[in-house]
Amino acid sequence: ANISGILLYFIALSAIENDSDLATVIKIILFTLVLESGIVLMAYKFPAMEKYLEIFNPRVPMAGFSAREEINRSVGTVWDYELLAEWFLVGGMLSIGFFYNFKKYIYVFSLFCCLAGIIFTVTRSAFFLFIVGFVLIFTLVNILRRGSGWDTVKIVLLVFLSGIILFWIFPEQIGSLTKRLEIYFHHSNLLSPEAINRGELWKDAFRNFLREPTIFGKGIYNVDSLYYSARSFHSLYLTTLYKIGIFGLLIYSIFWFKMLYESWRILTAKKKHGNWYTMFFLFISVILILIDGIKIEYLRYGHTIQFAWLIYGLLIVSIKKSRENNENIMVP
Repeated sequence: ANISGILLYFIALSAIENDSDLATVIKIILFTLVLESGIVLMAYKFPAMEKYLEIFNPRVPMAGFSAREEINRSVGTVWDYELLAEWFLVGGMLSIGFFYNFKKYIYVFSLFCCLAGIIFTVTRSAFFLFIVGFVLIFTLVNILRRGSGWDTVKIVLLVFLSGIILFWIFPEQIGSLTKRLEIYFHHSNLLSPEAINRGELWKDAFRNFLREPTIFGKGIYNVDSLYYSARSFHSLYLTTLYKIGIFGLLIYSIFWFKMLYESWRILTAKKKHGNWYTMFFLFISVILILIDGIKIEYLRYGHTIQFAWLIYGLLIVSIKKSRENNENIMVP
């Protein structure tokens, strides 16, 4: 799974030859997420259909819905509600980006489906990060890309309208999300591990496995092979530290930093290139994936690893295509 994700990254770098190819891949991602939102809705309305989704199960059978705080949270065919929410979060950002770029209302529909998907997973972090991404987008777009004001107004109004429609159509799921938000805001320290249900998990991880991190880690096997209180460390960075050690986490950090730095340098250049919006929203998507990685790791399943590396690959491709001299990018 780890190797296939990296291979997919390099396939993207070699196979995507122009901006049209890049847009096509993103459209396929959005189409897939629209289908996934439909699957989530159908499984919620007709629980009996869950047996037909078992073909998508990971090797360890799981329930179609996961219960947390007596709330059903949809897992779709990803089989993890937090990572599914992360996919919908990325889809929401890319939908907004394509609306800016192509001015087509079909991307408002994909945005609506991704918002509905986040609500059905009842995931607070994805909900908060959507708001953070929303604010970040409209602050930076109107600073870095002049002439986007009217598009920004339309997107804000459409997102607000989508929220009203979702509240009207899915009041039960909205109520479940509201309940989880109330539980979160009852904590005195909203940034504490306890507030995000990671207190005992991370204490146990440090106490038994991460107290003395090694240089090259313990291997890339899943954490659920350990005698541990949960099936994972619930953190991209803790999991990376355990699996490939201090050296591996350093290499990852250099890769992430260089990718985001190169993106930012091109995005803030005076000359705006043709795929500026695509790069910008991929840039935002990667940032949100890395922030979400503080409390969830995509290293759990092969398909979630592949999705993350595909998004990395698309951002690197957009960087490569945007460079005026079209020079190759050195990747750690």
